[in-house]
Amino acid sequence: MGSGGKDISWLGLVVIGVGGAICLGIGVIIIRWFMGKVRQVRAAYPAAKVAWDKAMARWGVSYYCNRDDIVVDPATGETSRPQDMKQYLYA
Repeated sequence: MGSGGKDISWLGLVVIGVGGAICLGIGVIIIRWFMGKVRQVRAAYPAAKVAWDKAMARWGVSYYCNRDDIVVDPATGETSRPQDMKQYLYA
């Protein structure tokens, strides 16, 4: 088996090396994409938190009228159907 066996082992190492490099490259691409998404979420968080706080404050003063099936803000007199609560709270 002389040099033929050695050639096959080198070929196997080359294949493993190339496969490893490809996997490493894909891993780096995935990590960079994920970190970009994390940065986007962190950048959007402060504005979303302010909107959430305002919506929760409005939720805290709103009442549900069972008879009329509406949500009422007694301070402003605004009303909303229960299925439209998200629009009502974030308005």
